[in-house]
Amino acid sequence: MRVNIVSNIAEIDIDKESKFNISLRNLLSSTLIELEKNKNIKVIVLNPNIFTLTTEIEELAKLEVSELLYWGENIWTPEILSKPVIAGLKGTVSGASFQLALACDIRIGSLSTKLILPEVKYGIVPGSGGITRLVKNLGMSRAFYYILLGKYISAREGYEFGIINELVDNDEEVTKRCLELAEEISKLPELAVKGLKKIIKRIADSPIDVGTEIEKKTFGLLSFSEDYKEIINKLFGKKNT
Repeated sequence: MRVNIVSNIAEIDIDKESKFNISLRNLLSSTLIELEKNKNIKVIVLNPNIFTLTTEIEELAKLEVSELLYWGENIWTPEILSKPVIAGLKGTVSGASFQLALACDIRIGSLSTKLILPEVKYGIVPGSGGITRLVKNLGMSRAFYYILLGKYISAREGYEFGIINELVDNDEEVTKRCLELAEEISKLPELAVKGLKKIIKRIADSPIDVGTEIEKKTFGLLSFSEDYKEIINKLFGKKNT
């Protein structure tokens, strides 16, 4: 696993020959947590190579019950970070790799992208948050159809369903577009970006009154931030003097 840091953007890449086993899942999770602690990093990009890795299904049979209970938690790491995580997708994104992509904040795909949760064909179900997140993205009926049949979601369908935020024509353009977006996000006020991610995650399943209350309180807190004061002063300071 390689981490390339340029300015305040971290890009994680991996060898194509790697297997998406427990060791790699844990390593990726711990790497993300370390980047979260790095105050110089504002945005994290996961290279498309990560999402084309195949899962070692046979490894599940060797796990202890205690390990299976916490099996999916290392896949959720992008979602619990305060920093935005951008996923680059190309080719076949299957099983745990798809579940990892669903835990990211923004997904950029190429036209070659195919998404699938095939676990039911092996006598199990997705166990790393894939069912929950796909139901939230697609609705119960559509998610049931794709998960039950282990059916591919094409790049076009993924974009239409809102799973993929942007499509680019070629695989080679995916990482470039991810880094362009990361650069754009990195220039935004950091506290506002973190606050927005936290709000959206918390209100996704909240009643309207709870969501608006969280939104209102975060708005109030950010209005006292140095970022806000500095921007307002730049925009209107001269007019007020």
